[in-house]
Amino acid sequence: MHNASDAHLLPSGLPQARLMQMADALMWPLLVLRADGTLLHTNRPARRLLGARQFLTLRLDRRLGLLPPSRQPEFDAALATACQGNTVVLNWPASAGSLGGAGSLSLLRSRRGTAPGSAEVLLALSATEHPDGQVQAYARLHHLSPAETRVLQRLALGESSGAAAQALGVSAATVRSQVISLRRKTGQASVIQLLRAIARMPPVFPMSPPGQEGE
Repeated sequence: MHNASDAHLLPSGLPQARLMQMADALMWPLLVLRADGTLLHTNRPARRLLGARQFLTLRLDRRLGLLPPSRQPEFDAALATACQGNTVVLNWPASAGSLGGAGSLSLLRSRRGTAPGSAEVLLALSATEHPDGQVQAYARLHHLSPAETRVLQRLALGESSGAAAQALGVSAATVRSQVISLRRKTGQASVIQLLRAIARMPPVFPMSPPGQEGE
């Protein structure tokens, strides 16, 4: 999260830096908007999403835009509804944007404004399939190698070992060896149990050792 001018949003007694750290720990993008769509706050995953310019975009006037643009009227209507105190969920099919799977965009009012149009809305985006962030977090938690993590990412997409080998440009024997190593390091008896363990991961990044934090 950023923008020091929005300190009035913070609960009394909670340091701004601590709140920013807590929001950045979440895997799912979080944004706080004014009623007119002006962006006030983002956490780290949201900043990455905006930088990719594949699903959300930030206009020159700092208003949030959706891609494809054809969905912008639907988003504007949802934002107006959220400002009235209702929670709104917009769904995207697997082929839309950069989610990699079906996803949802949830809007809910975070603060009632004292002046017309001054309400603020929290926007949260989540994927209904395993988001890559959960795979990465699981890999870090179990100290998986980069090669093992790449195999795990392909398996989380539902690919077989053979399809993963083809996608990664390695032999099937290499992938089988990495799957055995994955199961050994994670203590999972099968690939199915491994994927279930990923699905149970909370939507937060594991703590990094001092000096290893980064975007």
